Amino acid sequence: MPKYLSDDFDGVITVTVLWVAVYYWYLFIDAQGRNMPRKGFKLAGQRLIGNITEQAFPFLLSLWMYALAIDPIKASHCGIAWLCFRLWYPIAWAIKGEMTPIVALATIPGYSICWYMVFSTFCKTAFDADVHQIANSVALAVFIEGFLLFFTLIFAGSRGLAELLKFGYVYAPLEEMENIVMQDATNEPATAVAVEDQ
Repeated sequence: MPKYLSDDFDGVITVTVLWVAVYYWYLFIDAQGRNMPRKGFKLAGQRLIGNITEQAFPFLLSLWMYALAIDPIKASHCGIAWLCFRLWYPIAWAIKGEMTPIVALATIPGYSICWYMVFSTFCKTAFDADVHQIANSVALAVFIEGFLLFFTLIFAGSRGLAELLKFGYVYAPLEEMENIVMQDATNEPATAVAVEDQ
C-alpha cells in the first residue's frame, strides 16, 4: 500500500490520534461526573468536554494547515504543547473545583498556539510571507502572533461586535441574567423572569 504522506507527518498523525484519545477520555469523565456526589465535579466534567469540543475545529484545522503549508515537524511540536495544556485543564479545575485564573493557564496558551498556526499559515499561503519564526524562535512567534495578536484582534473585535449586536436584545439586569445562567448550568427548569425593556 502506498504511503501518501512523508514520515515527517508521523508526529502530526500521532498528535491527532492523541487528541481523539483525550477527547474520549473527557467525554467519559463528563458522563461519570453527572452522578458523582462531589461539589463542582459535574460542572467540571461539562467544561472538560465542552472546552475540548469548542477547540476541536480550530485546533485540528490549524494543526493540519500548518503541517501542510509550513512544517509538519514544527506542527507536531505545537500540537504536543497544545495537548499538554489541554491535559492541565482538568487538574486546574480540580485545584479549586471551579473556574479560576489557574484554568486560564490551560486555555490561553491553547488559544495562542491555534492562532499562531492559523496566522502563520495565512501569511504563508496568502502573501508568501514566512512569519512562523521571529528571531529564529517559534516560541517567540507563538507569544507575539498567537498571544498578543490573538487577544488584540479577537477580544477587542468580539467585544466591539457584541456592543453592536446587543441593541437587538431585551435588557435584563445582571442579577437576573446570573440566575438564568445558574439555572441553565444545573439543568433545572428555568422560572419565568420578568424583564423590563430599558
